[in-house]
Amino acid sequence: MAIEQFNLQAAGRVQFGFDAGWFEPEYNPQTAQSWRWMGERAVIRVESAGTGNLTLRVRGESPLRYFSTPPRLSVRVGDRVLAEVAPTSDFLTEVAIPHDVLAAAGGRVVLTSDRAFVAGEKEGTADRRRLTFRIYQLTVE
Repeated sequence: MAIEQFNLQAAGRVQFGFDAGWFEPEYNPQTAQSWRWMGERAVIRVESAGTGNLTLRVRGESPLRYFSTPPRLSVRVGDRVLAEVAPTSDFLTEVAIPHDVLAAAGGRVVLTSDRAFVAGEKEGTADRRRLTFRIYQLTVE
């Protein structure tokens, strides 16, 4: 047995984890930069422990490195769209998440993109992953 992701917190603290649609964490030792790639639909599971409204912060790389026009990043909780951005440079997006909306959605926050690319086609490799945004940091507080 192996534990890949483990996050022990005190009771009453916000906890979150990467669910479907996220790729394994990557790291560049030359730049000391880490990131995760997002697929076209990526889910964050949040346990808010009744702490009230939350803030999702997403920091990512300019998508114009991979696309000629900016793709749209949408943040949804349940059937509500809480934010939509189309970044043209490195970005930081902060999204308020109402507690009642998150609870009604079973703690699931869904990030989607209206566009993707196949990694191997950009790199000249056999990598068939469909990628959207390179995310350097994601927090829920």
